[in-house]
Amino acid sequence: MGSSSDDLREMMKTLASSIVTLQQNVMSFQQETRSSIHNLEKRMGQVALSVGKLEAQMNGKFPSQALNPK
Repeated sequence: MGSSSDDLREMMKTLASSIVTLQQNVMSFQQETRSSIHNLEKRMGQVALSVGKLEAQMNGKFPSQALNPK
């Protein structure tokens, strides 16, 4: 009977270790995702500024609007 309980105890240790590893991986992934989102937000802000400058240079018109189609 000792062997069966030892096997169960070992399985529980392995399961607990796997759960800890999974939690660490999830936390790492969440941090990486937060960092990526932050970088994307920053870059989108830079794109918005560039588009705003281009619009100002074009007097509020996009190049496709600059021509007068007839």
